[in-house]
Amino acid sequence: MPWSEQDYPSSMANMDPDLRREAISIANRLVEEEDCDEARAISIARTQAKRAHWGTRVPERPVHHGQPRAEGWALREGDAEQARQLFRTREQAQRRALELAEADRGEVVLHDRDGNVRQRRRA
Repeated sequence: MPWSEQDYPSSMANMDPDLRREAISIANRLVEEEDCDEARAISIARTQAKRAHWGTRVPERPVHHGQPRAEGWALREGDAEQARQLFRTREQAQRRALELAEADRGEVVLHDRDGNVRQRRRA
């Protein structure tokens, strides 16, 4: 499903409109032309749009965050607000985060209930 300026991922809601427009364009291209998974396309698009728009230095390594929630452990990518996956235990979330980090040479960050970093590991 292609995204538009009226219908876009929630992780793009607080972006500058010009930056969001660029990220939407990049994400649509990645999904349609390169057959990229939507969640991954969104993450890549946000990073590339920030580089192109502001010329800011953005971390090269994807970061996979694990944090406890009432229903278990949430795993999210980068600064996405919405969880990518939910798990019943910390061990399950950590195992999956490490698999993802190894696949994309990323990093795993585990948080406590207050959002404080409790463990950080690079793949």
